Amino acid sequence: IVILMFYIAVKLRPEVKTSLKESVQSSYMLNAILLYMPDCGGEQAKLIKEIIQRCDFDANNNICGKPCKKLIEDNAKNIINLANNKYGYNFEITKRDKKVLSYNTRCDAKTITKISNNQPISGGVIVNLDICILR
Repeated sequence: IVILMFYIAVKLRPEVKTSLKESVQSSYMLNAILLYMPDCGGEQAKLIKEIIQRCDFDANNNICGKPCKKLIEDNAKNIINLANNKYGYNFEITKRDKKVLSYNTRCDAKTITKISNNQPISGGVIVNLDICILR
């Protein structure tokens, strides 16, 4: 009887499946953000990854004529907004375990699961993108 009850409990529980598709999408999207080269006018163009490395998140120094945090966030938003909107997204940058930038679209309590993709950048900076599968 105990085994039968355990079996029924396991079978009735909703099954959360994360597919390879979402995992690959997370990796591709994070790479698209990091390898994007915004238009810097007359300045030499830099990849977002290089801009993240050069950004002083405390001072919010100007890069490409904009505060670096704003430049990074705007370009990440633009790329995320091109994606399939059946998911939610959470883009974060942490530096030495302190969150320095965060952009979230629909990753909340209604999220079934998150597929995370982290990429360490030099200087203790980690860029993370979560794809949230919505209920």
